[in-house]
Order: sequence, then structure tokens, then C-alpha cells
Amino acid sequence: MKNYFLLICSILFFLGLNSQNKKDWYLIAESGFNEVNSKNEIHFGIGSEYFISNTRSFTFRLKYFKTGIDYYRKGNPCSSLFCLFSSSSKKFLYETSLLKIPVNYKWEKAMFTSKLKFFFNAGFALNFLLEENYIEVENITPDLNTFNINFNLGLGFLYKVNSSMSIYTSAELFSGSPKSEDKIGFISSSKIRTQETLMNFGIRYKLK
Repeated sequence: MKNYFLLICSILFFLGLNSQNKKDWYLIAESGFNEVNSKNEIHFGIGSEYFISNTRSFTFRLKYFKTGIDYYRKGNPCSSLFCLFSSSSKKFLYETSLLKIPVNYKWEKAMFTSKLKFFFNAGFALNFLLEENYIEVENITPDLNTFNINFNLGLGFLYKVNSSMSIYTSAELFSGSPKSEDKIGFISSSKIRTQETLMNFGIRYKLK
């Protein structure tokens, strides 16, 4: 994980050095919803955006939201004396709230009109897990770490209301926080992670 972190930081730094120095700052405020174990929850975020050219910027946000895991795999009990592929049932029902700090490289481009823009962002996020609730755990060893780093991708649309303010909407996917010590799966095994897909609705305001 440390190597991934250093690689991403190096890429972002390199992109910044090779860009025009525009130096425009914006404030960001956003909200939206995400699904947590079949329930819709509201999330909140604030942050800033720093433009390094007319189309490229860095965003720094602080987001608060809830997330969870609803995992179940039915076991295969041994029904004969010589049973080679028996397995036990596994269940992991979990919910948590967290503070997330995404640091993203963002690219945006006008489409059809100068007021309407499409944008794409990618980067990494620091995660601080707050209140955790292990509702039901069966034959899975939980990962009790409350801090981790993951990656995210997002895309959306932005509309310029006036010279200072824009509104936007986006869909954002985070790779999630690993919450099982052991890996699950037969051919392609991996740790169980929280499900973090967000819809964002926000305002961007230019600082003068």
C-alpha cells in the first residue's frame, strides 16, 4: 500500500509541474446519497479546488458518510464419508460511519456550450473509520483497522451559473475499506470490502 501511495503522489506532482500555473481557488460543498445494506443514506462534504490550467485541477475534500457490508455465502456441508469440497457458510453484516479525505486530479471540458462541462476525476483517499457496528459475523475474521487508503474514480457534469458559481452532479466509486483478515473466494480471492458508490450534488464557488 505504501508503494501505491508514493506512486500516486509522484504522478500528481509530475502533472502539476507540467501544467500552466493558473492559480484559481474554489470552495466546494456537496451532498448526496449512497446505499448502505439496501438503505439509502445521505452524505456530506466540503473542500477546495485548485486549477493548474483551464481544464485541469486538484480537488481536496473532507467527506462524511455511512457505508457497510452485507455478505453471505452458503456453505457446502459434507454429505458422505469422502468429501473433498465441503465448506462452511460465511456471513458478514457490518455498518460504519467514516471520515474520508479524497485527493483527486480532475479534468473538465466544455461540451455543446461553454456553460456546460463534463469532468473526470481520479485519485486516492484517506479513510478514518468512526463508529463501527459488527451486526453479524460468521466464520470470518474481521479486520479491526480503523485507518486505510483506497482509490477512487468519478465522472459528472457541471453547469456554470455565473462567473463565480457553478453547480454539478457526479457519480463516484471508491475501492472500499478491507474488513476481513482472510481472503474470500476460490479462483479470484480477495478481502471483503465496504461498498462505496456515491451520487454527489454540489456547488462550486470561486474565491476572489
